[in-house]
Amino acid sequence: MKIIMYSVRSEEQPFIDIYAAAHPDLQIETHAEVLTQENIEWAKGSDAVCILPRGPVTRDMFARLHAFGIHIFATRSVGYETFDLVAAREFGITITNVPSYSPSAIAEFAVALTLDLFRNTRSLYRRVEQQNFVWQGLMGREINGQTVGIVGTGHIGAVAAKAFAGFGAQVIAYDKYPKAELSESGLLTYVDSLDELFAAADIISFHCPLTPENTGCVNDDSIKLMKDGVHIINTARGKLIDSKALLAGLRSGKVAGAALDVYDNEAPYYGQDWNGKEIEDETLNAFLAMDNVLITPHVAFYTHVAIQNMVDIALNSVLEVAQTGTSRNIVQG
Repeated sequence: MKIIMYSVRSEEQPFIDIYAAAHPDLQIETHAEVLTQENIEWAKGSDAVCILPRGPVTRDMFARLHAFGIHIFATRSVGYETFDLVAAREFGITITNVPSYSPSAIAEFAVALTLDLFRNTRSLYRRVEQQNFVWQGLMGREINGQTVGIVGTGHIGAVAAKAFAGFGAQVIAYDKYPKAELSESGLLTYVDSLDELFAAADIISFHCPLTPENTGCVNDDSIKLMKDGVHIINTARGKLIDSKALLAGLRSGKVAGAALDVYDNEAPYYGQDWNGKEIEDETLNAFLAMDNVLITPHVAFYTHVAIQNMVDIALNSVLEVAQTGTSRNIVQG
């Protein structure tokens, strides 16, 4: 069996090599390039395609894979919102994802960002680098005693809830599909709507997939519902937040701080070195200039454990589908 992998990063290659050595009957071809209309031809002769999504996977692309005889398409990511799932079904292509490669990595990062915001570490580090050791203006806040609103209580959200609770926060949560074991354990309390969570939380932390229903759920209207001085943490999907509305909330003081590991227009910038170049996104520029906004380039997942799991789970899913016709990681679109 042959698998072609696109968008392979240097840190993934050692784990791919280990996997290939453990599966000598498997041929794995790797490319650093993102899957495109032009290089999809490279997949001819393969039995499966494995990618990290960096752009849309269109109807035409699925049609061409079908013509090549390829019917397994794996993504080494949680998200698949840029895939034409209707076309994939039509052409008999099974899609798998990696639903959870390291819940701890992302949950820990969300808490770390919250601590950075609450303790003003961006301003603190900048002052110390300038040999300014004055305390004034650096008084922080504590997570203990705050109400933390977790949006999405899947693997990552559940770990985040436990972490915030460990600091002494009261945890509330919203999920379309509540998990009884989380509420029955006393870890958190579910609320009936996202609006109810927005109105009650001091800290809002997003850990949900992007859907048509929640796209832009942080907007001018929902920000008005929030507490004065709310802090917003997003390590999930950039398009959950209307960035211009968030910027307005920050400038007005309604939103005290925001930490964004994802951004709705991140594709042109994240993963690239823009030092010395002009960033044309005015909203991103505004965020980068604010001391109460932390921007990180979609790295919450980025740990040794997570990278290995992304590779192993994606490739295991390909083999499961090839050998049994099914996998627990099949995307139901």
